[in-house]
Amino acid sequence: MGRLKFVVAGLVFAVVASGTICRAAEPECTFPDEVTEIRHPLSGLLSRIEGNLPLKIVALGSSSTAGAGASKPEAAYPARLQERLSSLLNRRVLVVNRGRNGDRVADMLSRVPTEVTSERPEVVIWQVGTNALLTDLEPKAVGSLLLRGARDITAAGADVIVMDPQYAPKVLIHRQADELVDLIGSRAVEAGAGLFRRFRLMRFWHDRQLGFDQFLSPDQLHMNDWSYGCLANALAAAIARAVHPSR
Repeated sequence: MGRLKFVVAGLVFAVVASGTICRAAEPECTFPDEVTEIRHPLSGLLSRIEGNLPLKIVALGSSSTAGAGASKPEAAYPARLQERLSSLLNRRVLVVNRGRNGDRVADMLSRVPTEVTSERPEVVIWQVGTNALLTDLEPKAVGSLLLRGARDITAAGADVIVMDPQYAPKVLIHRQADELVDLIGSRAVEAGAGLFRRFRLMRFWHDRQLGFDQFLSPDQLHMNDWSYGCLANALAAAIARAVHPSR
């Protein structure tokens, strides 16, 4: 299919009673093919689809799962993913938001029995890594906890998709950022989990001449309504391709 063309929309002109107002349109939501390859079959979802049953996903993470930077809860990525994936799979999908501001990997791991596996989901999307960088947590410790948590979730009967950190100035200033992103990817593979490359997706936007202010909130860390929506579209496409590889 090739890498999708990235187009930044031009200006949109709106005529109102008081005169003509010119405003910049949002960028087009596009993403590279490798972002939609999580490289892990989602057997739980497939069996539910074959049985014509509803699907449940738990989104585990910190503030960028909870929706910091979004204008309202419905604009955060879990709610947008629920809507988009339901449309793609043509069935009811429930995405339970278990994001909590400030959580690091150990905090999220402690919540797995009570807030994640207790929901009996088919898939858990685990967004992890950013707060580890912001608090100078040793990457190897992050990797060890991630490996343990992913295996615990898998043992409880759910597939796991690990989502790596965001590509943002407050992440990039840390010298261990690339190391941690690589380590998260390798530990996800080692745990038998899928990997959604958020870092690569956001770098793709930036490399295509989008300024950080176009896809980040003013704090230069959290995403905004547009980027949460585009992230949800890319993640929905990745999940749909994992369930139906021929599509």
